[in-house]
Amino acid sequence: MLGGKRTERVAELIRVELGTLILMKLKDPRLGFVTITRVEVSPDLRHARVWYSVLKPQASAGQSGQQAADGGQSKTAPAAGPGRSGQTADGGQSKTAEALESARGFLQHELSAALKLRLTPVLSFELDHSVDHSMQIEAIIRQIHSNDDKQKDE
Repeated sequence: MLGGKRTERVAELIRVELGTLILMKLKDPRLGFVTITRVEVSPDLRHARVWYSVLKPQASAGQSGQQAADGGQSKTAPAAGPGRSGQTADGGQSKTAEALESARGFLQHELSAALKLRLTPVLSFELDHSVDHSMQIEAIIRQIHSNDDKQKDE
């Protein structure tokens, strides 16, 4: 059972360190605001699956209910940050995926120096859709509540 706890500790260390590296050291203009949401490490510590989400701008109050319900995904630009710019229809997700994939070697090298493991895990990045899904659900709930409030006022 100790092996399981070790992989969990290593996964958490990788998650924290990758978040710091992406924020402080990556200056790729394709990169949006990335959050590392979860890391799973194989039992032999050779592979790490890294789930990330990309922050998209909120839909403005003047937009239609459908656009608000989709989390403001239609033709929005990723939030700008240090070294980050660009505009894509998917909120910067495809550009961010390209940027993370091209920076994989650099990130593995930096992890090797920071974590002092015998073997540095090979990173694979996957977009975490759970954040987008929860934002969509929240927008739908807000819309239901506003409709209920309107019906009570009538």
